[in-house]
Amino acid sequence: MATVGDQIKEPEAGWRRYDDTHPGLKYTGTWTTPSPTNAGYYGGSIRVTSRAVDNNYVTFSFLGTKLRIISDFYSDRHSDNAITIDGVTETYSAFRAVGTSSLQQAIVYEKLGLNLGFHTVSIATGHNRINFTLDAIDIDETGYLYGYTLTAPEAGWKRIDDSSPQVAVSGNIARNTTDSNFHNTSAIFIQDATGQINFKFYGTKFRLIGAKNTNRSTNIEVFINDVKGTSFSQNGTLLYKSMDYEKSGLPLGTYTVTIKGNGVYGLDAIDIDDYGYLVAQIGQQLVSPEPGWRRYDDSHSAIVYIGTNWIFQTQTGTSTLYNSTHHYSAQGKGDNEVRFKFYGTKFRLISSTGTNFADDMSVEIDGVTEKFSTKIPSATDQRQRLTYERKNLSLGVHEVRLASGTNGDWRLDVDAVDIDSDGRLFHPDEVSNVADLEVGKRIRCNYQSSTANTVGVFSGLGEQTSDFIPVTSSTTPNGDFYFIMVENRNGRKLLVADRNIQNGVSWDTINISGMVSGVLVSLTELKEMSTSIRLLTGGINASDKDNEWDRYIVNSTLNGKVTAGDNNVWNYNGGASWTSTTNAAGSANRTGRGANGNAGASGYNPSAYIAAATATGFRPVMEVVVLPMYRSFISHDGSYKKWNAGWSVVSPTLPSENTFIGEGISDLSVLDRKSTNFNQTMTLNGNLGSGEVFKSTVNLKKYIEITSLSVK
Repeated sequence: MATVGDQIKEPEAGWRRYDDTHPGLKYTGTWTTPSPTNAGYYGGSIRVTSRAVDNNYVTFSFLGTKLRIISDFYSDRHSDNAITIDGVTETYSAFRAVGTSSLQQAIVYEKLGLNLGFHTVSIATGHNRINFTLDAIDIDETGYLYGYTLTAPEAGWKRIDDSSPQVAVSGNIARNTTDSNFHNTSAIFIQDATGQINFKFYGTKFRLIGAKNTNRSTNIEVFINDVKGTSFSQNGTLLYKSMDYEKSGLPLGTYTVTIKGNGVYGLDAIDIDDYGYLVAQIGQQLVSPEPGWRRYDDSHSAIVYIGTNWIFQTQTGTSTLYNSTHHYSAQGKGDNEVRFKFYGTKFRLISSTGTNFADDMSVEIDGVTEKFSTKIPSATDQRQRLTYERKNLSLGVHEVRLASGTNGDWRLDVDAVDIDSDGRLFHPDEVSNVADLEVGKRIRCNYQSSTANTVGVFSGLGEQTSDFIPVTSSTTPNGDFYFIMVENRNGRKLLVADRNIQNGVSWDTINISGMVSGVLVSLTELKEMSTSIRLLTGGINASDKDNEWDRYIVNSTLNGKVTAGDNNVWNYNGGASWTSTTNAAGSANRTGRGANGNAGASGYNPSAYIAAATATGFRPVMEVVVLPMYRSFISHDGSYKKWNAGWSVVSPTLPSENTFIGEGISDLSVLDRKSTNFNQTMTLNGNLGSGEVFKSTVNLKKYIEITSLSVK
């Protein structure tokens, strides 16, 4: 361990260094910083005063148990410098005899064994030589300088204002929003022992930025995860943006911090890790998802609203809702449900709160039910509030059901849903594998057309590729939609898009692509499965009900999965859809179906021409033909194996049907014996007759054909 007189260019283990330029060091009198910088000093700089008078001194305050003064030894340095710690004065020397080499970045003073707490230090320059210098100070690694103005966060930190929705207050609290000396012209003031401030953050460190004054408390308590830390004082001469408290070196994680004033205490801001963030708590506003989360609006196609008492509102003007929309139960009405599935480990509900909201709503996740409340003592409704949170679920697909409460005017409100940033939201009837499709189920698909009135490209069947195409569609769409299975006809799975995936595209354009009557479009890698795209039939006139549009869109409940003709399922209000039918109005006319102005789902447009129009769009039908599929595994040594440039174990037990489909061997020719040439080594065996004779043994078992297989 280093001691006084030793050079120490970096702080030792257990110590922390502050350079002479740090704002926590307050210099009084005449001081200079030599220029240019000198690499011999810590940080390239040193503070110098050449006047041996009483008004040249430096002061600072720190939390810790030990202190080192880092400077240089030289022949013109004072030997009678005075250092006062908490009112106790000592002297120290930085003098080195003439002719002796100087020593930079050296320990010129050290104090150990102080009580853990806050200490005030003053260093006054000596009088018996020419110069006094200060290069740096070292204190405890877990300590810090405090009580100085910190106008902006230092490198590695970021500042969050006291007005953040994630800063919670309770008890006797006042706010100042008029004094521009505060950060963002805002500060919170605890008025007495009943008041407290609470926040939660993700990171390793935090600082409390406050405002000192003579009426502030001398005993402010800080609790981290309910464990009391060192108390501090904010009492002193008026000082804005004062660095009052610091805690660093925490393991990376989430921490809850509570501040109790025990008198008047002012909080101006909070500094945390530059990559950290304040974590929302139940009841707080959360206008955007936190890092590690992804937000889905209440209007997302995967969220299903069940019940007859739902109201969907779109805000106009200045929006207070996420994406300007929310769903809520009609005033005083209940019996509503929300259903969806998600892949991930965590879930949050964002909704409105207020005094007239229900306090007995329920959320069910994978069959386990909890109650939650959106009722708060506020006459003004509060928007975009975190009202429910569930974390640490096992990674996988989870089923969620929200149910309305039984009291209050507003018994269930949904503004948005947050899940894992790498998660995925699923419709309750959504599958990701074609093999799992049945009537009423749906599968996601992507469609992109970069040029108007041009048929685009289908891709990503079963995948989440991008956001959904708007239900009003687009002339140049680039997004996802659902194919909903409506029938299994003689081994052919028939699926219809849940919306127009493109508008402003003419019937002729669709026909030229082959997608009016049907054309093969490769959407799966399975060679036993083919997919084709076409249009629905639509009827030659309004009386003709023998067509696919009426059969599936208007009249079918899809085995009880949907309400027949439901716009929430088929989105026909977004515009009419082209069909393949030539209508009775003339040979050049094609039937368009749907659109709000044409009597909804049963709407019939006999005068739809073949030209492009934004009011008429492309709603594809996909036919999936599944051919006989043969998949195999090899049972060997107690395991089921597959071949993929080598044998690998799939399962110790008979694999499931989906595993056979996804991983099974489709070509058993890998088991065929191949013609093999080999060289047989023969050894000399002596003279067995006339001439030289050799002999060899051939193991034919290595080359014999497999004659039987046990098939399961």
